[in-house]
Amino acid sequence: MQFFGSGALGCVFAVSLLPSVATSQVVAPVSELIPAVGNVDFKDQVPIDFETETETETETETESEGTDMFLALQLLREEVRLLRGSVETLEFRLQQVKQQQLDDYLDLDRRLAVLTSSEASNEDVAVADAVTSSRNKISTSGSISSMPSSEADEDRQVKQDYDLASALLLRERDIVGATVAFRNHIVKYPTSPFVANASYWLGEIFLLQGDDEQARLEFTRIVDDYAGHPKEIDAKFKLGKIYFQLGERARSRDFLESVVNSKAPAADKAKKYLESNF
Repeated sequence: MQFFGSGALGCVFAVSLLPSVATSQVVAPVSELIPAVGNVDFKDQVPIDFETETETETETETESEGTDMFLALQLLREEVRLLRGSVETLEFRLQQVKQQQLDDYLDLDRRLAVLTSSEASNEDVAVADAVTSSRNKISTSGSISSMPSSEADEDRQVKQDYDLASALLLRERDIVGATVAFRNHIVKYPTSPFVANASYWLGEIFLLQGDDEQARLEFTRIVDDYAGHPKEIDAKFKLGKIYFQLGERARSRDFLESVVNSKAPAADKAKKYLESNF
């Protein structure tokens, strides 16, 4: 009885110790076992997805390249628009030049048709007057030697040469042939009374061909060397237009105003040209 009592008491004691032993065997939480590194709390960190970051960078680069291409395309479109505007402006100016040349040609053709009859009759009258004057000199001096036949022949040759050049232009409309003939007349007969006329028609031909510099030289020859000639006023009008196209507005105005003040038939055209361009 005593033995049982003591054994029972031992069992009771052993059982009473089990909760404390079990309590002492409980494993601590993992979070308490991981030491802190600086201020970083690893349990709050999100795992890094390297594949997602690569895709994001690729998309950003693609968007940047697309923006650059769009801007480049816009610049090209703007340049094309400006070039088209320049081409249209040049085409318009070229059309104006062509129209002006056509107008000049029609004006030349009209005047040539009028002069075909009038100029021939005036020159015949001039020649007749010269012959009459020469006969009067012969009768007054009583000597035929005062009017050498060689001089008369030369005058006749000069007129025939000029008539041939005029016919190429007026009747046959041979611009190239007329150009050569008028030039030859000026060189062969520098004292010819028709040099100013030949220079004027050469100037008109050069204008039609677009050679403004050669035209300017011919018209300047008339103004400088044949002051008072009937073609002087027309030559000044042409020079006024040429210098305006060359951008020399002051010189152009001087020639045009001189024509206006002359009261010649070309004065009205010079006045209109001044009003339209100055």
